[in-house]
Amino acid sequence: MRRRQWLQWGCAHCAVLGGLAQAQTEWTMPPRLPRPELGGDEGGLWAMMDREETRLRRSPFRIRNAELDAYLSGIACRLAAEHCPDIRSYTMRAPYFNASMSPNGMLQVWSGLLLRLENEAQLAAIVAHEIGHYVQRHSLEQMRDAKARAAFATAMAAAGVVGLVGMLLAVSGAYAFSRDQERDADRISVVLMHGNGYDTREAPKVWANLLDELKANGDADPSLDSVLFATHPSSQERRAELQRLAAGEGGRIGMQEYRAVLAPFRFSLLEDDVKRGRPAESKVLLDRLLSSEPDNADLL
Repeated sequence: MRRRQWLQWGCAHCAVLGGLAQAQTEWTMPPRLPRPELGGDEGGLWAMMDREETRLRRSPFRIRNAELDAYLSGIACRLAAEHCPDIRSYTMRAPYFNASMSPNGMLQVWSGLLLRLENEAQLAAIVAHEIGHYVQRHSLEQMRDAKARAAFATAMAAAGVVGLVGMLLAVSGAYAFSRDQERDADRISVVLMHGNGYDTREAPKVWANLLDELKANGDADPSLDSVLFATHPSSQERRAELQRLAAGEGGRIGMQEYRAVLAPFRFSLLEDDVKRGRPAESKVLLDRLLSSEPDNADLL
């Protein structure tokens, strides 16, 4: 995945917009989504993603670890509330910042994202954002748009050519949500995080950390490199809103719990990151992690 895709997901998942009180007033969790009839356009999309999920489940890129699976699924289940039975979580070994959720309830989180997070609250922010897209049925709206449908078909065709990595990218990146949809998912993530006792101030830190890495390549504003920013709120707007949110109340952070779950994999994930061949970004990541764990052998 090139930097513009990485920026897309960094921007999509790590910004939280709007005041908490207003968000809580304007939104409540909708009821569980019924499985659509196969004859309709939504049913066809669900069937397609069911087939891709079967491939994903068998993929050699999938990290199969009972403790990690239970940890990620537990967070998703708590945030999703009554939608919990409809969500399946997968951790994929791919050294890029990425997460996505398909309309059939398939949630995937990439290892490059996990490596860059510092605690459970930050992971909850990303998962809550994806759940926001899911419960608001944003991917269905995109499918009904002719351009989005063409892009989806192109992505799926590419998966057959470039293999499993392409398949992962196609499945996770098939939907380019609009600015309003991103703001909607951001707003929902605030509500879900707060309702589960998480510190919402951790969410903007993910975005800030990612931006620091990308700036290491010498760009004045890395976000301007991405044509995908045409469908996202501007970086200036997001910074202002994130700063406003950061002044809010505290809550659960879960740093030690997160480190303990990730510990068995972190060294291999660090190796994966170095192999991406973007040393300036990797150095910023390592320096940041070492600032909070100066004696960690893996990081050293």
